[in-house]
Amino acid sequence: MVTRRGVLALAGVAALVVVAWPVGLAGWAFAAGNLLVLAAIAADWLAAEPGAIELERPAPEPLSVGRENAVRLIVRNGSARPRRVAVGDGPPPRTRLWPTTATVELGVQDELSIDQTLVPRARGPVRFLAAEVRVEGPLGLAFRERSHPATAIEAVAIADVIQLRERSLLPSGRRIGGLRAIRAEAVGREFESLREYVRGDDYRRISWKATARRGRPVVATYRPERRQTLLLAVEAGRLMVGGGGDGLDKLDRSVNAAVMLAAIAREYDDAVGVTVFSDRLRAALPAAARPGQLRRVLDLVSPVDPEMTEPDWEQGLAAASRLSQRRALVVVLSDAMYLETDARLTARLSLLARRHVVVFAAQRDAELATMAGLDVAGGESLYQRAAAVRLIDQRSAALTALSRGGVHVLDADPDALTEQLVARFHALRSAGVL
Repeated sequence: MVTRRGVLALAGVAALVVVAWPVGLAGWAFAAGNLLVLAAIAADWLAAEPGAIELERPAPEPLSVGRENAVRLIVRNGSARPRRVAVGDGPPPRTRLWPTTATVELGVQDELSIDQTLVPRARGPVRFLAAEVRVEGPLGLAFRERSHPATAIEAVAIADVIQLRERSLLPSGRRIGGLRAIRAEAVGREFESLREYVRGDDYRRISWKATARRGRPVVATYRPERRQTLLLAVEAGRLMVGGGGDGLDKLDRSVNAAVMLAAIAREYDDAVGVTVFSDRLRAALPAAARPGQLRRVLDLVSPVDPEMTEPDWEQGLAAASRLSQRRALVVVLSDAMYLETDARLTARLSLLARRHVVVFAAQRDAELATMAGLDVAGGESLYQRAAAVRLIDQRSAALTALSRGGVHVLDADPDALTEQLVARFHALRSAGVL
Protein backbone atom coordinates (compact mmCIF):
# COMPACT_ATOMS: atom_id res chain seq x y z
CA MET A 1 0.00 0.00 0.00
CA VAL A 2 1.10 3.55 -0.72
CA THR A 3 1.63 6.09 2.08
CA ARG A 4 0.76 9.75 1.88
CA ARG A 5 4.36 10.47 0.99
CA GLY A 6 4.08 8.03 -1.92
CA VAL A 7 0.91 9.73 -3.14
CA LEU A 8 2.69 13.08 -3.00
CA ALA A 9 5.55 11.61 -5.03
CA LEU A 10 3.08 10.50 -7.72
CA ALA A 11 1.49 13.91 -7.62
CA GLY A 12 4.93 15.39 -8.18
CA VAL A 13 5.18 13.39 -11.42
CA ALA A 14 1.92 14.95 -12.57
CA ALA A 15 3.35 18.41 -11.83
CA LEU A 16 6.48 17.52 -13.79
CA VAL A 17 4.31 16.55 -16.76
CA VAL A 18 2.58 19.93 -16.66
CA VAL A 19 5.93 21.74 -16.63
CA ALA A 20 7.31 19.61 -19.47
CA TRP A 21 4.21 20.03 -21.66
CA PRO A 22 5.18 23.37 -23.30
CA VAL A 23 8.54 22.01 -24.46
CA GLY A 24 7.03 18.81 -25.88
CA LEU A 25 8.57 16.46 -23.29
CA ALA A 26 5.36 15.61 -21.43
CA GLY A 27 5.35 11.98 -22.60
CA TRP A 28 8.95 11.40 -21.60
CA ALA A 29 8.40 13.11 -18.23
CA PHE A 30 5.27 11.05 -17.58
CA ALA A 31 6.95 7.74 -18.42
CA ALA A 32 10.25 8.37 -16.70
CA GLY A 33 8.74 10.01 -13.64
CA ASN A 34 6.19 7.30 -13.05
CA LEU A 35 8.73 4.56 -13.69
CA LEU A 36 11.12 6.07 -11.17
CA VAL A 37 8.50 6.71 -8.49
CA LEU A 38 6.76 3.36 -8.91
CA ALA A 39 10.10 1.56 -8.74
CA ALA A 40 10.90 3.42 -5.52
CA ILE A 41 7.49 2.57 -4.07
CA ALA A 42 7.88 -1.10 -5.01
CA ALA A 43 11.34 -1.26 -3.46
CA ASP A 44 10.07 0.45 -0.34
CA TRP A 45 7.13 -1.97 -0.12
CA LEU A 46 9.43 -4.97 -0.38
CA ALA A 47 11.77 -3.54 2.27
CA ALA A 48 8.93 -3.05 4.76
CA GLU A 49 9.14 -6.72 5.85
CA PRO A 50 6.21 -6.99 8.31
CA GLY A 51 7.26 -10.55 9.05
CA ALA A 52 10.27 -9.20 10.95
CA ILE A 53 7.97 -7.51 13.47
CA GLU A 54 6.73 -9.65 16.34
CA LEU A 55 3.65 -8.76 18.39
CA GLU A 56 2.78 -10.38 21.71
CA ARG A 57 -0.13 -9.86 24.11
CA PRO A 58 0.83 -11.14 27.59
CA ALA A 59 -2.07 -12.92 29.29
CA PRO A 60 -3.51 -10.50 31.86
CA GLU A 61 -4.49 -11.35 35.40
CA PRO A 62 -8.25 -11.81 35.99
CA LEU A 63 -9.86 -8.49 35.11
CA SER A 64 -12.08 -6.51 37.47
CA VAL A 65 -15.49 -5.71 35.99
CA GLY A 66 -16.26 -2.00 35.70
CA ARG A 67 -12.69 -1.03 36.55
CA GLU A 68 -9.72 0.26 34.59
CA ASN A 69 -7.42 -2.73 34.17
CA ALA A 70 -3.87 -2.46 32.85
CA VAL A 71 -3.13 -4.61 29.79
CA ARG A 72 -0.36 -4.34 27.21
CA LEU A 73 1.05 -5.31 23.86
CA ILE A 74 4.75 -6.03 23.27
CA VAL A 75 6.21 -5.19 19.84
CA ARG A 76 9.66 -6.39 18.78
CA ASN A 77 11.83 -5.58 15.80
CA GLY A 78 13.62 -8.68 14.58
CA SER A 79 15.11 -7.06 11.48
CA ALA A 80 18.58 -5.61 10.91
CA ARG A 81 17.35 -2.02 10.40
CA PRO A 82 15.27 0.47 12.44
CA ARG A 83 11.52 0.36 11.85
CA ARG A 84 8.58 2.69 12.17
CA VAL A 85 5.63 0.52 13.18
CA ALA A 86 1.96 1.38 13.64
CA VAL A 87 0.02 -1.03 15.86
CA GLY A 88 -3.75 -1.33 15.61
CA ASP A 89 -5.96 -3.09 18.17
CA GLY A 90 -9.70 -3.37 18.79
CA PRO A 91 -11.76 -3.60 22.00
CA PRO A 92 -13.18 -7.02 22.89
CA PRO A 93 -16.99 -7.20 22.95
CA ARG A 94 -18.63 -5.45 25.93
CA THR A 95 -15.46 -3.60 26.89
CA ARG A 96 -13.75 -0.25 26.43
CA LEU A 97 -10.09 -0.24 25.39
CA TRP A 98 -7.67 2.60 24.89
CA PRO A 99 -5.44 3.43 23.15
CA THR A 100 -6.33 1.25 20.16
CA THR A 101 -3.61 2.65 17.91
CA ALA A 102 0.02 3.51 18.54
CA THR A 103 3.02 4.34 16.39
CA VAL A 104 6.47 3.42 17.67
CA GLU A 105 10.03 3.80 16.45
CA LEU A 106 12.00 0.59 16.93
CA GLY A 107 15.75 0.27 16.75
CA VAL A 108 17.55 -2.85 15.59
CA GLN A 109 16.46 -5.84 17.74
CA ASP A 110 14.48 -3.38 19.87
CA GLU A 111 11.42 -4.17 22.03
CA LEU A 112 8.76 -1.80 23.36
CA SER A 113 5.65 -2.22 25.49
CA ILE A 114 2.40 -0.44 24.60
CA ASP A 115 0.40 0.14 27.81
CA GLN A 116 -3.38 -0.02 27.41
CA THR A 117 -6.41 0.30 29.67
CA LEU A 118 -9.36 -2.09 29.47
CA VAL A 119 -12.73 -1.67 31.20
CA PRO A 120 -14.92 -4.81 31.06
CA ARG A 121 -18.68 -4.15 31.13
CA ALA A 122 -19.65 -7.69 32.10
CA ARG A 123 -18.24 -10.59 34.05
CA GLY A 124 -17.21 -13.63 32.05
CA PRO A 125 -14.88 -14.40 29.13
CA VAL A 126 -13.06 -11.48 27.50
CA ARG A 127 -11.96 -12.38 23.97
CA PHE A 128 -9.30 -10.09 22.60
CA LEU A 129 -9.18 -9.49 18.86
CA ALA A 130 -6.10 -10.13 16.74
CA ALA A 131 -3.93 -7.01 16.69
CA GLU A 132 -2.30 -5.80 13.46
CA VAL A 133 0.92 -4.04 12.59
CA ARG A 134 1.65 -1.65 9.74
CA VAL A 135 5.31 -1.34 8.79
CA GLU A 136 6.58 1.52 6.62
CA GLY A 137 9.47 1.10 4.23
CA PRO A 138 12.72 3.00 4.86
CA LEU A 139 11.71 5.72 2.35
CA GLY A 140 8.26 6.13 3.84
CA LEU A 141 6.62 5.65 0.42
CA ALA A 142 4.81 2.36 1.08
CA PHE A 143 3.74 0.12 3.92
CA ARG A 144 2.72 -3.46 4.52
CA GLU A 145 0.28 -4.85 7.08
CA ARG A 146 0.12 -8.10 8.96
CA SER A 147 -2.34 -9.58 11.44
CA HIS A 148 -1.05 -11.44 14.50
CA PRO A 149 -3.56 -14.18 15.41
CA ALA A 150 -1.54 -15.13 18.50
CA THR A 151 -2.70 -11.89 20.14
CA ALA A 152 -6.34 -13.04 19.97
CA ILE A 153 -6.20 -14.52 23.45
CA GLU A 154 -8.97 -15.05 26.00
CA ALA A 155 -9.03 -13.61 29.52
CA VAL A 156 -11.76 -13.49 32.14
CA ALA A 157 -13.52 -10.63 33.89
CA ILE A 158 -14.48 -11.37 37.48
CA ALA A 159 -15.82 -9.38 40.39
CA ASP A 160 -13.97 -6.21 41.25
CA VAL A 161 -10.82 -7.28 43.11
CA ILE A 162 -9.05 -3.97 42.52
CA GLN A 163 -11.28 -2.52 45.24
CA LEU A 164 -9.50 -4.74 47.77
CA ARG A 165 -6.56 -2.31 47.59
CA GLU A 166 -8.68 0.64 48.73
CA ARG A 167 -7.50 1.25 52.26
CA SER A 168 -10.33 3.68 52.95
CA LEU A 169 -12.76 0.73 52.96
CA LEU A 170 -10.64 -1.55 55.15
CA PRO A 171 -10.59 -1.63 58.95
CA SER A 172 -8.32 1.01 60.41
CA GLY A 173 -4.65 0.09 60.18
CA ARG A 174 -5.24 -2.90 57.90
CA ARG A 175 -4.33 -3.73 54.37
CA ILE A 176 -4.86 -6.55 51.91
CA GLY A 177 -2.15 -7.86 49.60
CA GLY A 178 -3.89 -9.42 46.61
CA LEU A 179 -6.51 -11.72 48.13
CA ARG A 180 -4.49 -12.53 51.26
CA ALA A 181 -5.79 -10.85 54.40
CA ILE A 182 -3.23 -9.40 56.81
CA ARG A 183 -4.54 -9.02 60.33
CA ALA A 184 -3.79 -5.85 62.28
CA GLU A 185 -5.43 -3.57 64.81
CA ALA A 186 -9.07 -2.50 64.80
CA VAL A 187 -11.37 -0.65 67.14
CA GLY A 188 -13.00 -2.98 69.67
CA ARG A 189 -13.20 -4.12 73.25
CA GLU A 190 -10.99 -7.22 73.29
CA PHE A 191 -7.29 -6.70 74.13
CA GLU A 192 -4.98 -7.79 71.32
CA SER A 193 -1.41 -6.51 71.78
CA LEU A 194 0.95 -3.72 72.82
CA ARG A 195 2.92 -1.57 70.42
CA GLU A 196 4.98 1.61 70.48
CA TYR A 197 3.14 4.92 70.43
CA VAL A 198 3.01 6.72 67.07
CA ARG A 199 1.93 10.27 66.41
CA GLY A 200 -1.84 10.54 66.21
CA ASP A 201 -2.63 7.72 68.68
CA ASP A 202 -5.28 8.42 71.30
CA TYR A 203 -3.59 9.25 74.64
CA ARG A 204 -6.30 7.26 76.42
CA ARG A 205 -4.91 4.08 74.83
CA ILE A 206 -1.47 4.48 76.44
CA SER A 207 -0.61 1.60 78.77
CA TRP A 208 1.16 3.37 81.61
CA LYS A 209 2.47 0.17 83.22
CA ALA A 210 4.02 -1.02 79.95
CA THR A 211 5.35 2.49 79.31
CA ALA A 212 7.06 2.51 82.72
CA ARG A 213 8.62 -0.92 82.08
CA ARG A 214 9.94 -0.10 78.60
CA GLY A 215 10.89 3.51 79.24
CA ARG A 216 9.00 4.76 76.13
CA PRO A 217 5.31 5.33 75.32
CA VAL A 218 3.39 2.14 74.61
CA VAL A 219 -0.26 1.84 73.56
CA ALA A 220 -2.66 -1.07 73.85
CA THR A 221 -4.53 -2.23 70.76
CA TYR A 222 -7.96 -3.78 70.89
CA ARG A 223 -10.06 -5.73 68.47
CA PRO A 224 -13.71 -6.53 68.07
CA GLU A 225 -14.76 -9.98 69.21
CA ARG A 226 -13.78 -12.50 66.55
CA ARG A 227 -15.39 -15.33 64.71
CA GLN A 228 -18.69 -13.69 64.10
CA THR A 229 -20.56 -14.81 61.00
CA LEU A 230 -21.44 -12.94 57.81
CA LEU A 231 -23.96 -14.48 55.42
CA LEU A 232 -24.34 -12.92 51.96
CA ALA A 233 -27.57 -13.55 50.05
CA VAL A 234 -27.18 -12.35 46.45
CA GLU A 235 -30.44 -12.21 44.50
CA ALA A 236 -30.02 -12.61 40.73
CA GLY A 237 -33.54 -12.20 39.34
CA ARG A 238 -35.14 -9.93 36.75
CA LEU A 239 -34.70 -6.59 38.53
CA MET A 240 -30.93 -7.11 38.73
CA VAL A 241 -30.57 -6.78 34.95
CA GLY A 242 -29.15 -3.41 33.91
CA GLY A 243 -29.54 -0.28 36.02
CA GLY A 244 -26.08 -0.44 37.62
CA GLY A 245 -24.68 2.59 35.79
CA ASP A 246 -21.64 2.72 33.49
CA GLY A 247 -23.03 -0.18 31.47
CA LEU A 248 -23.13 -2.59 34.45
CA ASP A 249 -25.99 -4.67 35.78
CA LYS A 250 -27.22 -4.14 39.32
CA LEU A 251 -26.04 -7.68 39.91
CA ASP A 252 -22.49 -6.60 39.02
CA ARG A 253 -22.68 -3.95 41.75
CA SER A 254 -24.08 -6.51 44.22
CA VAL A 255 -21.32 -9.01 43.44
CA ASN A 256 -18.63 -6.34 43.86
CA ALA A 257 -20.10 -5.28 47.21
CA ALA A 258 -20.36 -8.91 48.37
CA VAL A 259 -16.69 -9.60 47.56
CA MET A 260 -15.52 -6.47 49.38
CA LEU A 261 -17.66 -7.24 52.42
CA ALA A 262 -16.36 -10.80 52.51
CA ALA A 263 -12.78 -9.53 52.39
CA ILE A 264 -13.35 -7.18 55.31
CA ALA A 265 -15.11 -9.87 57.34
CA ARG A 266 -12.11 -12.15 56.81
CA GLU A 267 -9.89 -9.31 58.08
CA TYR A 268 -11.77 -9.67 61.36
CA ASP A 269 -11.34 -13.46 61.12
CA ASP A 270 -15.11 -13.83 60.75
CA ALA A 271 -16.78 -16.80 59.12
CA VAL A 272 -18.28 -15.97 55.73
CA GLY A 273 -20.94 -17.79 53.73
CA VAL A 274 -22.76 -16.88 50.55
CA THR A 275 -25.79 -17.98 48.58
CA VAL A 276 -26.96 -16.89 45.12
CA PHE A 277 -30.55 -17.43 44.03
CA SER A 278 -33.16 -16.41 41.47
CA ASP A 279 -36.19 -18.62 40.84
CA ARG A 280 -34.03 -21.42 42.26
CA LEU A 281 -30.95 -21.81 44.37
CA ARG A 282 -28.02 -21.09 42.03
CA ALA A 283 -25.03 -21.59 44.35
CA ALA A 284 -24.22 -21.83 48.04
CA LEU A 285 -21.09 -21.77 50.18
CA PRO A 286 -21.46 -22.67 53.88
CA ALA A 287 -20.08 -20.18 56.37
CA ALA A 288 -16.46 -20.86 57.29
CA ALA A 289 -13.40 -19.01 58.58
CA ARG A 290 -10.84 -21.33 57.04
CA PRO A 291 -7.95 -20.06 54.89
CA GLY A 292 -8.91 -19.42 51.29
CA GLN A 293 -12.57 -18.65 52.04
CA LEU A 294 -12.38 -15.28 50.30
CA ARG A 295 -11.13 -16.98 47.13
CA ARG A 296 -14.03 -19.45 47.35
CA VAL A 297 -16.50 -16.59 47.65
CA LEU A 298 -14.94 -14.88 44.65
CA ASP A 299 -15.02 -18.04 42.55
CA LEU A 300 -18.65 -18.69 43.45
CA VAL A 301 -20.12 -15.26 42.69
CA SER A 302 -18.00 -14.18 39.71
CA PRO A 303 -19.66 -16.39 37.04
CA VAL A 304 -23.25 -15.58 38.06
CA ASP A 305 -25.44 -13.67 35.58
CA PRO A 306 -28.93 -12.25 36.24
CA GLU A 307 -31.95 -14.10 34.88
CA MET A 308 -35.28 -12.71 33.71
CA THR A 309 -37.19 -14.64 36.35
CA GLU A 310 -39.08 -13.83 39.54
CA PRO A 311 -36.96 -14.80 42.56
CA ASP A 312 -38.11 -17.53 44.93
CA TRP A 313 -37.64 -15.61 48.17
CA GLU A 314 -38.79 -18.41 50.44
CA GLN A 315 -36.21 -20.83 49.08
CA GLY A 316 -33.47 -18.18 48.79
CA LEU A 317 -33.79 -16.85 52.35
CA ALA A 318 -34.13 -20.34 53.80
CA ALA A 319 -30.93 -21.39 52.03
CA ALA A 320 -29.10 -18.36 53.41
CA SER A 321 -30.29 -19.11 56.94
CA ARG A 322 -29.06 -22.71 56.67
CA LEU A 323 -25.50 -21.58 55.93
CA SER A 324 -24.82 -21.10 59.64
CA GLN A 325 -26.18 -22.61 62.84
CA ARG A 326 -25.30 -19.55 64.90
CA ARG A 327 -26.65 -16.01 64.94
CA ALA A 328 -25.21 -14.11 62.00
CA LEU A 329 -25.27 -10.88 60.07
CA VAL A 330 -27.29 -11.62 56.92
CA VAL A 331 -26.84 -9.12 54.08
CA VAL A 332 -29.46 -9.44 51.34
CA LEU A 333 -28.39 -7.71 48.12
CA SER A 334 -31.41 -7.06 45.94
CA ASP A 335 -33.88 -4.44 44.68
CA ALA A 336 -36.54 -2.71 46.77
CA MET A 337 -39.22 -3.04 44.07
CA TYR A 338 -39.58 -6.73 45.00
CA LEU A 339 -41.19 -5.51 48.22
CA GLU A 340 -44.06 -4.30 46.02
CA THR A 341 -44.30 -7.32 43.73
CA ASP A 342 -44.07 -9.94 46.50
CA ALA A 343 -46.59 -9.25 49.25
CA ARG A 344 -44.93 -11.71 51.66
CA LEU A 345 -41.34 -10.56 51.26
CA THR A 346 -41.46 -8.01 54.11
CA ALA A 347 -42.87 -10.65 56.45
CA ARG A 348 -40.22 -13.19 55.41
CA LEU A 349 -37.38 -10.74 56.01
CA SER A 350 -38.85 -9.68 59.35
CA LEU A 351 -39.13 -13.31 60.41
CA LEU A 352 -35.49 -13.89 59.44
CA ALA A 353 -34.55 -10.83 61.54
CA ARG A 354 -35.82 -12.58 64.68
CA ARG A 355 -32.96 -15.05 64.44
CA HIS A 356 -30.28 -13.01 62.66
CA VAL A 357 -29.29 -9.40 62.15
CA VAL A 358 -30.59 -8.68 58.64
CA VAL A 359 -29.47 -5.88 56.31
CA PHE A 360 -31.50 -5.38 53.12
CA ALA A 361 -29.17 -3.58 50.69
CA ALA A 362 -31.12 -2.07 47.79
CA GLN A 363 -29.96 -0.06 44.82
CA ARG A 364 -31.73 2.99 43.52
CA ASP A 365 -32.68 3.16 39.85
CA ALA A 366 -30.90 6.04 38.10
CA GLU A 367 -33.42 6.07 35.24
CA LEU A 368 -36.32 6.52 37.67
CA ALA A 369 -34.55 9.44 39.35
CA THR A 370 -33.95 11.06 35.94
CA MET A 371 -37.60 10.63 34.94
CA ALA A 372 -38.78 12.05 38.27
CA GLY A 373 -36.78 15.22 37.58
CA LEU A 374 -38.06 15.77 34.03
CA ASP A 375 -39.28 19.21 33.05
CA VAL A 376 -42.92 19.00 32.05
CA ALA A 377 -43.17 19.94 28.38
CA GLY A 378 -46.29 18.05 27.40
CA GLY A 379 -48.56 15.15 28.19
CA GLU A 380 -45.92 12.46 27.70
CA SER A 381 -43.31 14.05 29.95
CA LEU A 382 -45.99 14.76 32.57
CA TYR A 383 -47.05 11.10 32.55
CA GLN A 384 -43.43 9.86 32.78
CA ARG A 385 -42.63 12.16 35.67
CA ALA A 386 -45.80 11.27 37.57
CA ALA A 387 -45.21 7.54 37.10
CA ALA A 388 -41.59 7.82 38.26
CA VAL A 389 -42.49 9.87 41.33
CA ARG A 390 -45.19 7.35 42.22
CA LEU A 391 -42.80 4.41 41.95
CA ILE A 392 -40.15 6.20 44.04
CA ASP A 393 -42.73 6.98 46.73
CA GLN A 394 -43.93 3.37 46.77
CA ARG A 395 -40.38 2.16 47.03
CA SER A 396 -39.63 4.49 49.94
CA ALA A 397 -42.79 3.43 51.77
CA ALA A 398 -41.92 -0.25 51.31
CA LEU A 399 -38.43 0.25 52.74
CA THR A 400 -39.85 2.16 55.69
CA ALA A 401 -42.26 -0.68 56.44
CA LEU A 402 -39.38 -3.15 56.20
CA SER A 403 -37.36 -1.11 58.67
CA ARG A 404 -40.24 -1.20 61.15
CA GLY A 405 -40.09 -4.99 60.96
CA GLY A 406 -36.62 -5.03 62.49
CA VAL A 407 -34.61 -5.16 59.27
CA HIS A 408 -31.71 -2.76 58.75
CA VAL A 409 -32.32 -0.99 55.45
CA LEU A 410 -29.66 0.41 53.13
CA ASP A 411 -30.79 2.35 50.04
CA ALA A 412 -27.83 3.38 47.90
CA ASP A 413 -27.00 4.57 44.42
CA PRO A 414 -25.46 1.65 42.49
CA ASP A 415 -21.98 3.20 42.29
CA ALA A 416 -22.02 3.92 46.05
CA LEU A 417 -23.34 0.53 47.17
CA THR A 418 -20.00 -0.97 48.19
CA GLU A 419 -18.83 2.06 50.16
CA GLN A 420 -22.11 2.52 52.02
CA LEU A 421 -22.53 -1.18 52.75
CA VAL A 422 -19.00 -1.39 54.15
CA ALA A 423 -19.70 1.64 56.36
CA ARG A 424 -22.88 -0.02 57.64
CA PHE A 425 -20.98 -3.25 58.33
CA HIS A 426 -18.37 -1.39 60.38
CA ALA A 427 -21.08 0.47 62.30
CA LEU A 428 -23.04 -2.68 63.16
CA ARG A 429 -19.90 -4.50 64.18
CA SER A 430 -18.68 -1.66 66.36
CA ALA A 431 -22.09 -1.50 68.02
CA GLY A 432 -21.82 -5.19 68.92
CA VAL A 433 -25.26 -6.05 67.54
CA LEU A 434 -24.30 -9.71 67.12
